[in-house]
Amino acid sequence: VHAKFVDFCAASPVIDESWLEVIKNDFLSGCCANFAGRITQYCLFKSELDGDIFSFSDVEKDEQAEHAPHPFAEPVDRAARHFPKTALSCLDENDGTKTEPLQTLRKVLSGSLGASLAQLWSHCGSISCDECQPVGYNEETSPHQGDIEQFLSCAEENCFIICGIPFKRLDKKSEKQFLLARKQELVSALEASNDQHVIFELVIMILLQQVRNLVVSGSITTNIALDILLAEKKVPTQVKTLLQETRECLQSGGIRDTQTIAKVKTLGLCRDIAKFKFD
Repeated sequence: VHAKFVDFCAASPVIDESWLEVIKNDFLSGCCANFAGRITQYCLFKSELDGDIFSFSDVEKDEQAEHAPHPFAEPVDRAARHFPKTALSCLDENDGTKTEPLQTLRKVLSGSLGASLAQLWSHCGSISCDECQPVGYNEETSPHQGDIEQFLSCAEENCFIICGIPFKRLDKKSEKQFLLARKQELVSALEASNDQHVIFELVIMILLQQVRNLVVSGSITTNIALDILLAEKKVPTQVKTLLQETRECLQSGGIRDTQTIAKVKTLGLCRDIAKFKFD
């Protein structure tokens, strides 16, 4: 579902090449790396291997997730505003330097299991070691350049081998059910929030799903996703003006007028933004 947003942006005249690279890297280092991390931790657990061999929170340290009993079993938050930026790393036992983690994966998980996981991480590109390029490095010379289509194809081919559960893209019925459940969770989160930035991000996520059936999260929400909404004919001019002014105010330090953020909140709670009118 998240991959559809990348495909949409690739074909959109609103998104230039530089922003498209940001979107791809955000998807690979967030959603894709999070998935790869979960099944890697599951395989280590099933093989009764020390969970401290690898680290999966190298970019944005998440202490709670890092020390959870079984992080791979944590439920996926469909309404998540951000995926943690995950990178696979491995520390050398002798000098504490970051060694090449893919070689270690192949070594500690024998047979096709370690090789399949290493291939998945390679296509993800979110690898961190002293000999590797930095996470997010996206040049042709990079030894771990991520590729979304190759990652998804690799997951489809190998996920059943890796963890016994097939990986497949959602059919129309399953996608509709997912989007409905996600919208309900987003609306609940919006109703409960009093934080200006959170409210603004949630409203954009809800409206983009309502208008285009697209799922978006991460750092691109308040800029790229909003720019897409601003170009939509279905969105009334008054709504576009309010969203644009709200973004500018938040970037300048916040909104002092509580009525303004209350208006923004009502946008995410309306059933049809195309028919929305201010009181």
